[in-house]
Amino acid sequence: MTFTLMRTSVTLGICLLAFGCNDSTKNYELDAGSFTPKYLNMVEQCTGITLPNGSHGLNLLYKGHQIDAAMLAKVEIPAGTEAALATQLSQLPSTDEHVISSLTSQASWWIPSTQVVRTNRMLLHGHNLVHVILTDQNGQSILYVEWYQ
Repeated sequence: MTFTLMRTSVTLGICLLAFGCNDSTKNYELDAGSFTPKYLNMVEQCTGITLPNGSHGLNLLYKGHQIDAAMLAKVEIPAGTEAALATQLSQLPSTDEHVISSLTSQASWWIPSTQVVRTNRMLLHGHNLVHVILTDQNGQSILYVEWYQ
């Protein structure tokens, strides 16, 4: 019994060290200066959306230190790629589910309702819920992404 308990404790410790100390289990917020291509790739992987080449991350809020991870992202979309992105979004599996979350209230930069909305869809990516809003903001196309695991 003691050997089994000790072996289980050691295994759990190794798992926590190996998997519990990466970015996916932390909370963080990024701005345009720290929102690198690594995080754009993370947005793509979490959502199943392929961002157009030249997309630029403006803001990201990630909450990984909770039972179900969640993320908000604001991404500038290059001029001339909006139609292709809108087409891609329209072809992804949609859902009628809606999320009531306080996460959007935690980000002062989350302001899609003050802009011209081109596309607003609730999507499913695996078991994850994805809310995307493609907007026009002062002549720039901005994609707002809300993701819940």
